[in-house]
Amino acid sequence: MSSSTANDIIKRALVKARVLSPRDTVPAHINNQVWDDLNDMLEAWSITEMAVPYDVQESFALTSGTASYTWKVGGTFNSARPIIIKDNTFVRVGSVDYPVDLKSVDYYRRKSIKSTPGIPQILAYSPEFTALVVYLWPTPSSADSIYIKSTKPLTYFSDKTTSVDLDIGYRNAIVTNLAVKICPNFGKSVSKELAKDSEDAMEAIYTINNRIVPEVRAEGLFRLMNGGSGSDINEGPWT
Repeated sequence: MSSSTANDIIKRALVKARVLSPRDTVPAHINNQVWDDLNDMLEAWSITEMAVPYDVQESFALTSGTASYTWKVGGTFNSARPIIIKDNTFVRVGSVDYPVDLKSVDYYRRKSIKSTPGIPQILAYSPEFTALVVYLWPTPSSADSIYIKSTKPLTYFSDKTTSVDLDIGYRNAIVTNLAVKICPNFGKSVSKELAKDSEDAMEAIYTINNRIVPEVRAEGLFRLMNGGSGSDINEGPWT
């Protein structure tokens, strides 16, 4: 893992694009322009699942009698709005985890009685303009905790001077691909070396992110703790 500021990445990209030499100072107007390009590129990467290094599991408190929750900073589920939710959700009641199936919003809407109380068995979600809305069925009958795994956007550079931790291989991928992105803006052609470096850097992080990791299965722990047949000691959310 390495740390970099936006200023550091911008300067490196400008040098690789042969816009500036290593000894040059980055003019303010160019710095602002490339900073925008940097965050635009990271935003585009965020909707490419293979460019996101890992999923995040979070837990949120449910409210008895409430079936829908907004997910955003400042929302009912108060964290960064996810891009997608993975099918690894469970509700923890005391020391027992109950699996929750991921379904489409249409499937949820077909449930004629939305107010049925109980332990949620189904989660559906709808991406709205400012938040992601999560729907649960049955409607939670108690204030238990729900554990959800999701893919979150890559970290943006909200300013130019704060260091941001980057996973292994990401600084090189960001610098070389940003250099490729900005070349046309400055009338520069992308050299064969830079094109290959940027492609190799992306291939490297795609390879790392594509490593097969055993899925966390809440239903395995549920069966094990409840004495169900076919329980497998290797299953369960052993986190």
